[in-house]
Amino acid sequence: MMEYAFRIFLQKEGKTEKAIDTRITRLNKIESTIGNVDLIVSNNETMKRALCIIKNIDCVKQPLSNALRRYYKFKNKTDFPQMRYVL
Repeated sequence: MMEYAFRIFLQKEGKTEKAIDTRITRLNKIESTIGNVDLIVSNNETMKRALCIIKNIDCVKQPLSNALRRYYKFKNKTDFPQMRYVL
């Protein structure tokens, strides 16, 4: 994960340090559970699979998919489409 560059990206979006730390923590949890987030967001198919896995393991108090989607936007300069639009 490109943590430092991702922090800068989130700061430019106006996120607080606490919000940034939370997203980094969630991405670390994803990496320990699923695998390297850089590889996940590099391809739409792996992103889709990761979001499906997260949906099955995530709880309401810790929305992991939000952090992964934000990292996808950071790396790909575009939002990942909603799951209903992904084939």
